[in-house]
Formats: sequence, structure tokens, C-alpha cells
Amino acid sequence: MNDTALLQNNSATFGAACAAIEEVLPHFADVVRRNPGVTAKAIGSWDLSQVACHVSHVIEKDTDALLRTPLPYVELSPAAVGVMTNQMLAEDTERDVKVLADRIIALGARFLALKANPPTEPVTWIGGTQLPPHAVACHLLEELLVHGHDVAQAAQTRWSIEPAHAALAITGAAVPIIGGSPASWVRRGANPQLKARLETRLRGFDRFVLEFDNGLHVEYPPANKRADAYLSADPAALLLVMLGRQSHWHALARGKVLAWGRRPKALLTVLHNITPP
Repeated sequence: MNDTALLQNNSATFGAACAAIEEVLPHFADVVRRNPGVTAKAIGSWDLSQVACHVSHVIEKDTDALLRTPLPYVELSPAAVGVMTNQMLAEDTERDVKVLADRIIALGARFLALKANPPTEPVTWIGGTQLPPHAVACHLLEELLVHGHDVAQAAQTRWSIEPAHAALAITGAAVPIIGGSPASWVRRGANPQLKARLETRLRGFDRFVLEFDNGLHVEYPPANKRADAYLSADPAALLLVMLGRQSHWHALARGKVLAWGRRPKALLTVLHNITPP
């Protein structure tokens, strides 16, 4: 792909991410606003109001990254990012869901204002990782989709993830984020001699490859090379599996994912040796 085509592709994906965010963000804010006093845990030790507060921080920091405002430095790893997000929650004590919903709408409007003149060059994200601007936009979409699932679970209400939105979050955010810093997503203690090539086919959408061979590698689009295992997946189900909200066994049992290939255990090898992006 030449530079002009790449720029057009990045611009189109950024626009698609913003269009999806325009749909999802008001629904997220509405679930938050309509559920004051919910104390059930949404994810880990966080309740609904804490998740909402965290999402407001994500919107703010992703906007800062696109505006080239330096982010606080933190190593790009699940553990280090977890420490940072908990510290931000401790420092920001707002827990009124109506105030948080208003904040999310206002910050979302600031983010979406960027679609009029989106950045085109790579930006510096968490841990100094260089990402195309569309990956940052798709990351925000990913956070809204998955944390929307979290708050809906806590509030015992329905949350629907559109397949197209999930596919965009996976290929537009998770894939480039893993590719931007692959070592950050390998589980501690993983065998450095691991070899496994998994091709994932998002039903109705794109394909990508995760491969262990002298480290973790990402291919999108995949090279014309035979994989050890193949995975056909409903995008919404796979997003929840990738972000640790759903067991891959649960998704397999419901037919949301289907695996095959000459070495099907390669699927488990990949899943067991990466951490959620």
C-alpha cells in the first residue's frame, strides 16, 4: 500500500471510529445516568460509578494523545496501566453518576470535534508507543463497548455490541496496539521457544494473524501463509473474550467461535500466552 492509499485508509478508519463513537457514547452515558446507587461490582473491584469515572479519563487521555499533549509516562503493560488507572480513580473522587454522565458527554464532544480535521501522522500513546491516529479513536470505541458491557452487567440491564463496531475495535485498536508493542502483551513466564500461528476470521469482516515465533507478531492483513489453527469468530463475542470478559470456552460452547486446523492446540497456545490488550 503506497503512502496516499495508507493515508486514505487511516482517514476512513478514523471517520468510521468517530461515527461508531457517536452512536455508542450517548448509550453508555445513559446507562450510567439511569443507575444511581448501584453498588454491584462492574469489573474487578470497580463499581458502576468507578467505571464511568475511568471512562471519562480514557476519553480525556485519548484526546490528549491525538492533540499531541504528552501523556503521563507509564509502561505499556496490563499491570502498570492497572496501577495508573487505580491511582487516577483515587485522585478523582467524583462518583455522582449524573455528573459523570455529563462529563462523559462533554469530553466525548471534545474528542469528536477532531473528526473535522483529524491528525494524519502517528501519535505517541501509552508507554511511548507510536500509533496511527485511527488506532487511538478505535481504542476509545473499544473502551466504550467493553465498559458498557461492564456497567450494564452491574445495573442488570441489556447492552448490545454491534458486530461492525466490535470488528472495528479489534482490527482498528487491539491489533495495532499489540503490533506497536508486542512484548507488552506476552504473559510473564511464557516459553520463548513457543511457535504457533493463529489466523482469526471475523465473521463478515476482516482477518488477522497472531503468531509466536521468536516473540509475538501481528499480521493485518495476513500474509499468504498456512496457519496452525484458524478461528472463525463473532466479532462481539471475540472482543469480550480478548478483553477478559468472557471465557473462550463459553464462546465455543455457544458457537460464537469455531476453531479448526492442522494443529488446533495452537489456538490455546496463543490464548494462554497473551494478556488482554
